[in-house]
Amino acid sequence: MEIMDQTSLGYSFTAVCSPRQNISFEKRGPIMIPDRIQRTFSFEYDPDAGKAGRITVTLGEDKFTADLTPEQRKMGATFDRFGLLNPRKGGKYVDVYVDDLIYSSRKTKDKQKWHEQEIIKVPYPKWGRKYK
Repeated sequence: MEIMDQTSLGYSFTAVCSPRQNISFEKRGPIMIPDRIQRTFSFEYDPDAGKAGRITVTLGEDKFTADLTPEQRKMGATFDRFGLLNPRKGGKYVDVYVDDLIYSSRKTKDKQKWHEQEIIKVPYPKWGRKYK
């Protein structure tokens, strides 16, 4: 998701799908007005919808969808990550706060285990945190 391109009303809320730069696409969604009103946000990916998968994004009452292309799926992309992106365009910035985050996920049956999960305990620094 990109929040970009300041307009006279607000910022464009844009879905970006990019398994590789030369076959990426952007789908512009609603204009996000910086009015300090809390909004709900959801992101859903359905690999079986459309011809090659579909993402559905909801911001407040506005919902928009974007269909992946067969070419993007042929590249072997799994689309198993989600992120918020700062595109660094135009020298402007946007403050976005995310709170009460709820997510669900599941591993595919052929998912490889990359490493053993372990917990590493690090003691609290004797002089406190470096940054406050």
